[in-house]
Amino acid sequence: MKTRLLATAFALSLALLFSPSLLQAQTISFKPVTKFSYPGANSTGAYGINDAGDVVGAYVLPGADYANGFVRHADGTFESIVYPGSTVYQTFATAINNQGVIAGWFNTDDGSVVTHGFFLSNGVYTSFDYPTAAITNIYGINDAGDFVGNYTMPGGAPYHGFASIGGQLSEVTVPGTTYVEPHDINNRGDIVGWANTVTGSYGFRLQSKGTRYPITPSRNTFTSFLGTNDTKASVGTEGGGLPVALYYGGGKNFVVYNFPGLTFNNFTGINHRGLICGYGYDDAAGILYSYLVRLVTTESTQ
Repeated sequence: MKTRLLATAFALSLALLFSPSLLQAQTISFKPVTKFSYPGANSTGAYGINDAGDVVGAYVLPGADYANGFVRHADGTFESIVYPGSTVYQTFATAINNQGVIAGWFNTDDGSVVTHGFFLSNGVYTSFDYPTAAITNIYGINDAGDFVGNYTMPGGAPYHGFASIGGQLSEVTVPGTTYVEPHDINNRGDIVGWANTVTGSYGFRLQSKGTRYPITPSRNTFTSFLGTNDTKASVGTEGGGLPVALYYGGGKNFVVYNFPGLTFNNFTGINHRGLICGYGYDDAAGILYSYLVRLVTTESTQ
């Protein structure tokens, strides 16, 4: 009898200890760090960030009809990134890893505009074209030099997603979709991006083990994942009309965000330290700004 009473009392104590009212839950919020523009630009889009806090992206100067790439170092200084060549039309820097290797894409215009991927390492530019493709875009790169993007063959659409892992090229596909855009790859080999279906666009995460997780959006049928770190955290945008920045931490953990004073917000990259880059539009000034915010996780008792 005593044994049964002790067991019952122990079970009751466990139930109380782990009851919903006493479990710890996480509250996700974001602390603005800075808003910035490339010097003199009226449009600055941050697209990628590394663990040091270096940010890459593209900017447009007033009156220009093309973009150039940039890197904003963690100390706040800028460098312009322009792929060399007399026929180069514009350059977009989209990703930077912890070795400082920058990836992106550029256009050449010698009668018809053609898009090529590129890498910038220690001051040396190298172009990359998916075999026989007419258009190649590179969007993400990890510390091992694995990268993701999309391509299209001569004649136009459709675009195809691809990954280069360990030097081996492979297709990135999501069943039931009409367009796939892989946007980032972390050091575990997990890939995030977005894909179109007949009902809308959806963010997806492809784990390195090969399991795909098409994500049901939190409020509507338009989401995209544009960046990830080495955890399950993914960032991107949500909304088919007036987009808001989106953080996804796994499960049903969606959090949306608007940087103060800006609309058309997008989160585009997140590093291991929880620093997130993104951009939004200042309606009053008519300027697209980039920004940094910090992920804040607060434990609260439910």
